[in-house]
Amino acid sequence: MNWDAAEIRQAAKYWRSGLSGAQIAKQMGVTRGAILGLAHRNRDLFPSAGKKAAPRKPMSGRKPSQWTEEILTAASRSWKAGAGIGEIASAAGATRAAMLGQIHRRRDLFPIRKTKRQPKQRIKSSAPAMPVFEPACPSVQSVNDLSRFQIAGSEPVAFIDLGRRQCRFPLECMEVVSGPQTLCCGAKTEDLASYCVGHRRVMMRAAMEAAE
Repeated sequence: MNWDAAEIRQAAKYWRSGLSGAQIAKQMGVTRGAILGLAHRNRDLFPSAGKKAAPRKPMSGRKPSQWTEEILTAASRSWKAGAGIGEIASAAGATRAAMLGQIHRRRDLFPIRKTKRQPKQRIKSSAPAMPVFEPACPSVQSVNDLSRFQIAGSEPVAFIDLGRRQCRFPLECMEVVSGPQTLCCGAKTEDLASYCVGHRRVMMRAAMEAAE
């Protein structure tokens, strides 16, 4: 954009009066970028509006000269009695950060407090214990005799009488399986599983041995 001398003087006048680049641009019907470019090229006419630095706020907390022995002694007693840092700082009229500084610098008055560690609790495993199997027909020595996998203390149930959540693992010799009257484990199963936990392991072990 070409600026004539009159336009430059007018823009500089607006600038020195405190208007922003956007306000000057609106007054003169140009873009804000055009005004800022003009100001950048003519710093003698468009001096930088120096920003005054904000005064620094004084740091909060008790000044070093105000930490008297009386205040420190009282704070030390509270510390040794187990009071919290915030509570001690409030009583001393100081911030928590200032109180922490004194605690770290004056270990003679504020010794490190020992905390009791809670013993770790052992998490008990929720996995069911491996069931104990006892043979129902000890006289039969055939490997096909599945009665050897009967769970101790469980009562076999005929296959035809099994419910939805009862183990269907047969407990008879494979040579004499009796159809619907075949005795099965009958122990409770998880969800809709066909076998109880113990007999699922038996089936998995058999599958692994067959795959070898």
